[in-house]
Order: sequence, then C-alpha cells, then structure tokens
Amino acid sequence: MADRRIYDDGFIVTYDEGDISAERIPIEIIQDLTDKLHPIVEDETLLTIAHQYYPGKSFLWYAIADVNKIDDIFNLEVGQEIIIPNILKIT
Repeated sequence: MADRRIYDDGFIVTYDEGDISAERIPIEIIQDLTDKLHPIVEDETLLTIAHQYYPGKSFLWYAIADVNKIDDIFNLEVGQEIIIPNILKIT
C-alpha cells in the first residue's frame, strides 16, 4: 500500500498496482439487553435488514456489520443469527 488519505470514519487506500479502495474504520458498539437477534433469510442484505429495523436510516447497515464483525457484507449465510444493535446507542 502506497498511499492512505484520511476521510471521515475511514480512509482511501491506493495500491502500488494502481487500484484504489475505500476502507472504513469500524465503530465500537457495546451490546446490551435492548439488542435484537435476526436470522438471515435468503436474498437479504445488510441494507434491507437495516431498513427493516431502522426505518428511514438504512445507511446504518454498517453498525450491524461492525457489531457482528462481518467483513464481507455481500456474503451473508442463510440461517445465521446476527445482532441488531439498539439504534439509540449509535445515533
């Protein structure tokens, strides 16, 4: 990695081969009893799940990814139970 330019909550990585990647700095979320469990069903994405639990704030998909330590947001396993963090703790 040759260059790391900072932006809000993340950074841009420019690789020596010329590829560019946007990387996010995960947020820290403390789990509590108000969190919910959600079983993944076929064709769900973190965006659709966030829309279901946080109406009007589906952009908070990243909070679900961070609390569940999901690195590949496009590879959710059907039947996997994920934690849906309490939105009041992250907004």
